[in-house]
Amino acid sequence: MRTEPAADAPHDLESFLDEVASGLKVDYSRIRKSARSDPGTAGDQSEATWADLFRSWLPTSLQVVTKGRIAARDGRLSEQLDVIVLRDTYPPHLAKKKVYLAGGVLAVFECKLTLRKSHIADAVERGRSLRALVGPRKGKNLRDELVPPILYGLLAHQSEGLDVEAILKSLDEGLAQIAHPRESLDLLTIANLGTWANMKNLMSPRIGPPGMWDTVQKLHGVPPEGGVKVLYMTPRGLLSEGSPTPNPLYGMLQVLYWRLAIDLPGIGPIADYWAGAKVRGQGSAGGGGRSFPVEILSPEVAMVVRGGRLNPGFDYADPWATVLL
Repeated sequence: MRTEPAADAPHDLESFLDEVASGLKVDYSRIRKSARSDPGTAGDQSEATWADLFRSWLPTSLQVVTKGRIAARDGRLSEQLDVIVLRDTYPPHLAKKKVYLAGGVLAVFECKLTLRKSHIADAVERGRSLRALVGPRKGKNLRDELVPPILYGLLAHQSEGLDVEAILKSLDEGLAQIAHPRESLDLLTIANLGTWANMKNLMSPRIGPPGMWDTVQKLHGVPPEGGVKVLYMTPRGLLSEGSPTPNPLYGMLQVLYWRLAIDLPGIGPIADYWAGAKVRGQGSAGGGGRSFPVEILSPEVAMVVRGGRLNPGFDYADPWATVLL
């Protein structure tokens, strides 16, 4: 009795999300028609589509709401946000309001029907504003200093006049405008083109193959004592190799599960499964990016980094892993 799929057969997860992607194409055509006569309603429909997707693909314990503002501890409010993912412990009564407590928010997304270059720059600025409002995580470790407490992403059905390279360039331009790695845009997904996922990599002469530091330092432009390189995972490499176009929705959900697993340990097993399934992912690290010196870290964390007491590689459960999303 055969218990394994054929080697060239797609994974079920991939097949399921291919169906969702096809539905988004139909959805785009329908919403775009209505946008000519009622642009406001078209925007609401786009947000509703993404909210429904998250409700279907994230754990049912998480609440997904639309059109709300985030309240900081001091009462200051964010700009209005399109889609908000709340913690499983968020009070049901408060979830009915349109102002959400920052401590109960896991992720927020801006939604565009058709993405333009200006939308990326705007999302970077709005993300910076949100980071300033909410502040960093409270722990004194590498992950809590580099990974913001709320994921901030930009979603679109399709794009206008943008290809994979143009989007990567726009994201790099956004990196030039920030003061700290955690201010960077976490995720950009265009349903018919690709997902670009933010990656932060701590580079140090105390980790990595002996004798390779000079090469690594020059390649990534980090200072002699090391630093944090921020760049984006992109489907560029897969496409240039002639591989099938990776499903952008798979890459988006894969990154989202990884990030949620930091705050929701119960999601860890499915996040691990998702990452290990043999499907088309979001690609590999793109070129460009930006390097930050060790001085951007707090003195306590910088001391550990300079001492080399780090764990090379990616592990969302490890606060001292050197690769972070």
